[in-house]
Amino acid sequence: MKDPHWTDGGLIGTAIYSTDESWWSVSPLFKNRVTHTGSTHGTGGRQKADQLFKIKICNLTEVDSGGYILRYYAKYTAPQYRDPLHHIYLTVGVVPQVEILIQNQSEGTLQDIKEGDNITLECKLIKSNPEPDIFSWHKDGKHLKNGQIYELIRIKPEDRGRYTCGARNKFGCGTSKSIYLEFKFNMSTATILRILFVVLILIIIVVVFSLYRKNKLLQRGTTNKEVCSDVVEQEVQMDDEDINDEHAAEPLDACDWV
Repeated sequence: MKDPHWTDGGLIGTAIYSTDESWWSVSPLFKNRVTHTGSTHGTGGRQKADQLFKIKICNLTEVDSGGYILRYYAKYTAPQYRDPLHHIYLTVGVVPQVEILIQNQSEGTLQDIKEGDNITLECKLIKSNPEPDIFSWHKDGKHLKNGQIYELIRIKPEDRGRYTCGARNKFGCGTSKSIYLEFKFNMSTATILRILFVVLILIIIVVVFSLYRKNKLLQRGTTNKEVCSDVVEQEVQMDDEDINDEHAAEPLDACDWV
């Protein structure tokens, strides 16, 4: 019998096995799941103090956890006394089962999340026995933090990735299905101003460099002109000197003496 207790009407509980179901029927929850595997009997019709009555419960589930007793009654004799109930307590361990719930999104979806938004992820416990002693969060296989709640404040590009949560009790660890966090790029006013500032700086650099290059080219052209002028003047002077020398070297004709 599972979870028995005394009432004014007598002893009640969930019968899991009976040698005579016409007298005490077995609960449908345990029907065909409990079998008798053996027992020891006294001699001469007497019960031994250490008598054993063995049963086997198959296909255990979490709801099978509880207190169990064995009651022996003489046939057709219902118990009328309230003797102490000596329970054997059974705990059916269940590894935690969890899933990720997005608290501040409609119907728990990832639709319409934008850069700069805030979202809260919850590691929702579906089943566990006993309760988990720790929850944890991972992103792309790397540990983020412990706790049942994970908050993303002002989502940034580096927050993109695959998230999972897990829970652990003494029977093992359970991990949720992963969700991939993707969001729309939302260019804020501050971001636009930063981009415009960078573009303006680049334009100024290009203009200054162009003016500097143009000035250098103008200076180089002026220098070339000055050099050419000096060369021309020197050539003219040399031509004049050559002409004078030619006149001085010509011989005098006889007529020139007259």
